Amino acid sequence: MTAFPFCVDILKFTSFIFEADPSLPMPFWDKSRLLLHGRLTTSIDRMKWIYTVSQDPYNTTELLDWTWNNAVTDWTNGRLLCE
Repeated sequence: MTAFPFCVDILKFTSFIFEADPSLPMPFWDKSRLLLHGRLTTSIDRMKWIYTVSQDPYNTTELLDWTWNNAVTDWTNGRLLCE
């Protein structure tokens, strides 16, 4: 019985994302960021982020590679903490 309120919140969230919205279209990530309030904590064995460091959009050889082992991320109201 304790999972039922959580399911109702998920149904409200998904129905809000897919309903007809008269405002300008917004990407999925931006819309979900506005709806998600609270805390999300993850523990990952290996996390890898790859960034381009060149300002030339056609350059694919200059990359910055960040790799974490046993990483913990904590997202609280738009603030991302990586350990």
